[in-house]
Amino acid sequence: RQLIPRLIVEFTVENKAKAQQQASNRAKQAANVEKQRLDKLEKREKKKKEKVEKKQSRGALQREKKRKRREEGLDDTKDKKKKEVESEASDMEEEPQEEPQKKLKKVKPPKKQKVDKEEQSFEKLVRSYTDTFQ
Repeated sequence: RQLIPRLIVEFTVENKAKAQQQASNRAKQAANVEKQRLDKLEKREKKKKEKVEKKQSRGALQREKKRKRREEGLDDTKDKKKKEVESEASDMEEEPQEEPQKKLKKVKPPKKQKVDKEEQSFEKLVRSYTDTFQ
């Protein structure tokens, strides 16, 4: 008989227990993944069925109502618009057309030159002296 140190025995027992836990966890994970995949497939099928039964959008409903009204002859909005456009066009034709006058270009005011205040005061002083001598 060989003597196995106590520590090695304890580790092997713990390792067996951990291995069993890991195996059970893997089995649970695999079952969970499969369940999620099936749920996802079911949701997709439900969405496909809902798309078939989906309500029409607001714009589609309005267009459909408008088509029905036109077929029945109740909606003459286009005819009214056409008549208005035609009447406006005939009004324009009756009025004599004036030749557009050429627009005169506006003359821009000259830009103000930047003048130094000291220089300006000097110029003023020179003028005043010249005025006094004359």
